[in-house]
Amino acid sequence: CFEIDLIKSNGDVDDISYRYCINERCENYNLNSALRYTIEPQIQEFRKNTLLICEFCNSKENIHIDHIILFKTLAKDFLKTQKEIPSDFDDNEYNGCKFKKEDENFKNQWFDYHKCNAKLRCLCCKCNSQRPKI
Repeated sequence: CFEIDLIKSNGDVDDISYRYCINERCENYNLNSALRYTIEPQIQEFRKNTLLICEFCNSKENIHIDHIILFKTLAKDFLKTQKEIPSDFDDNEYNGCKFKKEDENFKNQWFDYHKCNAKLRCLCCKCNSQRPKI
């Protein structure tokens, strides 16, 4: 996953993404990473229960699960409803972020919000990368 693991003398491991040593991450990268990680079971369930054919070109190759209402829009709308937004995260197994145990309520609210409001579809990699985004 494009990382280097530093193993400290006390046994702690610190991972460094060499991609992001060069390219700066956006301000809300960790929050967005945790939001995406939280809804991954919904994405996998959709993938498992849907015919994997691109909605635009009918390709069956390299299918992505795409948000019709952009993920960014869903997240922004959800965050507007929250008084307190987590700013400290644990690492997940993909070297991204996940919410801490103390933020379980926030995580569950986001999971439910996404389940009720997200509209998903299948797009091939090419169509997904070429579609308009904000």
